[in-house]
Amino acid sequence: MSLLELKQIFEQRKQHLIQLLQEKPPELSIEKQHQIYGAILEIDNFLKAINYYRDLEVKKELQRSLQKPQVRKVLQ
Repeated sequence: MSLLELKQIFEQRKQHLIQLLQEKPPELSIEKQHQIYGAILEIDNFLKAINYYRDLEVKKELQRSLQKPQVRKVLQ
């Protein structure tokens, strides 16, 4: 699974949790609301890590593509 796929999955989970907090069904206790809020913060941290490592991947790929192949001269 790629980092982009993971990012999409966790962004969807985050949005679902935010929607759940906004709707606040009557049976949702304060303790559960705090747990959901904590889960949203954890997902945010995870998404930041994914973005960091994705940026590293992109930078490495860019560096590889910009490197010119070394040409060796063959003495005859």
